[in-house]
Amino acid sequence: MTRKVLVATDGSSYAEKALRFALDEFPDAETTVVHVVDSGQFSDEIPLDPTSDERMSHVSNMLADAEEFAEERGSEVETVCRIGEPSKEIVAHVKEEGFDHVVVGSRGKTGVRRMLLGSVAEGVVRNSPVPVTVVR
Repeated sequence: MTRKVLVATDGSSYAEKALRFALDEFPDAETTVVHVVDSGQFSDEIPLDPTSDERMSHVSNMLADAEEFAEERGSEVETVCRIGEPSKEIVAHVKEEGFDHVVVGSRGKTGVRRMLLGSVAEGVVRNSPVPVTVVR
């Protein structure tokens, strides 16, 4: 029986599909939505400093959107923000908090794009101590 589900979000439509799946498939589970601020990622829109006010405001809004999405479906979610390398931080959170299942969205990158950019979903699948569902 799945009691604790972790849903990873990056604010994309793929992450929204993953949250929808988790809420539909595990309606009685305690669901947590996690976003990992990639400490090595640079964006022109969001400053490099992973703890800048602008970046943290963006993250807060993204997590609030996830809470609102769940509420519209009659559910509640807890939200968490971590800083580091996304797949490693997601797996660490799973281990630290005793989750039973992980749900992640995936863009379905293949070939050279995936090799160059890596894949958070793939990293979670390879290293998670619990089952992982990848939603496309």
